[in-house]
Amino acid sequence: MRGQASLETLILFAAILLAVSSLLYLGQGSNEGQVLLSSARDGAENALHRLQEEYGGAARVGEVRMVRGTVKISVMVWGLSCPENVVREEVRGDALRFMWRALTGKFPSTVQEVRTPRGTYGVEVEVEEVSR
Repeated sequence: MRGQASLETLILFAAILLAVSSLLYLGQGSNEGQVLLSSARDGAENALHRLQEEYGGAARVGEVRMVRGTVKISVMVWGLSCPENVVREEVRGDALRFMWRALTGKFPSTVQEVRTPRGTYGVEVEVEEVSR
């Protein structure tokens, strides 16, 4: 009877360990997404600050969201005298660099999509020109 109780205890512990490790794995994925969104916002704000210093005007990050592996960043600009495609590329580049840094601890030598064991992440930037 004593051996039977040990076997049942072992099976119970194995089931608990399996459940906990599954939840841990699922939680890491949502944590990775939040880290990437936060670092993409930091990169976008860094690029906008640099553009404001260089071209004048004002700009701010609106919304940052994840849609099927792509980070979508909405940017609003007021009186920024540089072309929209420059804003789009600068924000995209800095967002990708900061995302890369958040996962690896260092900035990449070139701008590239971020690859992780959970997937590949890109960045799209929407620029909205607002008049005051």
